[in-house]
Amino acid sequence: MRKIISIMLAGVLAVSLLAGCGGGSDSANGAGNIAEITDERIYYVSRNDGNSSIYSMKTDGSDKQKISDVLFPIYIHIFDDKIYYVSDDSLYSIELSGKDKQKMSEDKIIFPNIVDDKIFYMDEEGNYYVMKLDGTGKNKLE
Repeated sequence: MRKIISIMLAGVLAVSLLAGCGGGSDSANGAGNIAEITDERIYYVSRNDGNSSIYSMKTDGSDKQKISDVLFPIYIHIFDDKIYYVSDDSLYSIELSGKDKQKMSEDKIIFPNIVDDKIFYMDEEGNYYVMKLDGTGKNKLE
């Protein structure tokens, strides 16, 4: 009995960590994690194959798919059928299918946040910026 309870608690903990403790794509503030949950899939970062990669799987754990190799991602967020992620201090977007990878900014990105159709972020010098989801219209916030 004790072994069954331990296994169940370990499973709950693993799912909580994988899900980013509730900060998924349905979160009110839009904050990203190293995992995001949509209605049908979980998108997550893994180094299981020796490389840093973004994967997805169905919410029941089946149908695991590698989306893209990335260099040490520290942030991942799903918005409008795209994955936005920070890798090597830069912000990128890629379609959920793994196609059309784009570097969004030359700035070294810290603390990105997507709200509605805009990306807000801070650069390494402490300046705050906002830009459109396609990377255009960048403005420094004063």
